[in-house]
Amino acid sequence: MGALVILYLFLSTCNAIDVILKIDHHVVRTIDTTKFLSFTFDTSFVRGNFCSFNWLKATLLARPLTPCYVRVGGDDSDFMIFEESVHVHRSDAPPEAPKPTPYTNGCGMFDRGFFKMTRNQLDCINWFVQASGLKLMFDLSAVYGRHNGTAWNANNAIKLLNYAQEMGYAMDFELGNEPENYPDWYKFTISGKEMASNYQLLRSVLNSYPLYRGSKLFGPAAGTPFSRQYKDYYGPGAGQNLSFFFDPFVLDSLAPVLQRAVSLVKRTRGNKRKQVWLGETASSYNGGTAGISNSYAAGFMWMDKLGLCALNGIDAVFRHTFFMGNYAMTNNNTNPNPDYWLSLLYRTLIGKQVLNVKSNLGGEGAGPKQVRFYAHKNRTHTVLFGMNLQNKAVRIRISGHNKPVTQYLLEPKEGKLTSTRVLLNGCKLIFDGKRSPSVTNMGVLVTPPIEVPSKRYGMWVWRN
Repeated sequence: MGALVILYLFLSTCNAIDVILKIDHHVVRTIDTTKFLSFTFDTSFVRGNFCSFNWLKATLLARPLTPCYVRVGGDDSDFMIFEESVHVHRSDAPPEAPKPTPYTNGCGMFDRGFFKMTRNQLDCINWFVQASGLKLMFDLSAVYGRHNGTAWNANNAIKLLNYAQEMGYAMDFELGNEPENYPDWYKFTISGKEMASNYQLLRSVLNSYPLYRGSKLFGPAAGTPFSRQYKDYYGPGAGQNLSFFFDPFVLDSLAPVLQRAVSLVKRTRGNKRKQVWLGETASSYNGGTAGISNSYAAGFMWMDKLGLCALNGIDAVFRHTFFMGNYAMTNNNTNPNPDYWLSLLYRTLIGKQVLNVKSNLGGEGAGPKQVRFYAHKNRTHTVLFGMNLQNKAVRIRISGHNKPVTQYLLEPKEGKLTSTRVLLNGCKLIFDGKRSPSVTNMGVLVTPPIEVPSKRYGMWVWRN
């Protein structure tokens, strides 16, 4: 039996594809790691699942990802009305929040209907933000008070700001969500000029509050790359099969979109240092693909997107969502899905300086279509991360570096790509609900060449 195992390992190594990576240490650009990987709560969460959420577990999971932003926004932000009537004083634990009360404006303009956000719910969100060490971006309704073409009404935003300043809640803001879809969704159009006017009005309102005078105002957020803040998914959640999630042609479709968005912003007048943010992104939209978007397989898209965004000029990537939906970072019990562990590993290891990677198989940046690698560095370490989409293993040699590297190889439990459990270097990743998870001491030393099995991804670190 032992001879058979040895023979199998020998044949496996012989069948591996040799890849030589050359890392150009000329820095392409520098990212701000305090916001580059951020995440979202969809506003529909306030409408529907707020009471079942475990804020304490969420705080333990969020802390290792900080500092970063959490964006509370999405389609339902345009239907949300702040309600002052319910309030429970702050304490050391998050206050209990009542279920949101359905609300309609009576004009028949919105099929979904408005709903109320209570003081308690705003308290819960800010308790979570403060306890986790996060920065909050809050999306205000851009359609409140509009009827038959009337202008945006700031009254409800003012009501929220009055209460938030009284409570000392530090917040940045956004106004509306995907205004290019308003004609189809709400049967009215907001022109670019009018949207700019609404943003100017909100800016003047914020400037009247000592606490929010210095708050940032982001957006407008769009679902197409014609905005400084836009959203990106690889396709609809329904009907996708497993191979879609590691199809190199699907993954390759992102880079031109990123380049177009960055180029567009650079050509606009004004501050040349305007940033482009990917304000909402996951594997597939409409909640993701059941049984896959919450599995190990979704990590191919997530890791590749992080690499491409850093390389192509995106300044922040907001993972949609932290909770709720097949594509969420956590499941319905607020326990980590595989993409949470990948995010934690990335946040723990990644450096600010983005490097270019070339391969002997051709191409640059992401390298060949099925062997995709990226590199970052800081003052002391270089980090290589990427994936092998081939049907056989690859042996990675790093040009100019033959010393041992620290490996963080993520693999699905029992080798099943649709597994919701992942292993790091063969060890189970477990969250006990009592303390924040850590991957800091879970690396193992390996000597090049680095063998990456078929359909696997990971990160490798060494001293400069």
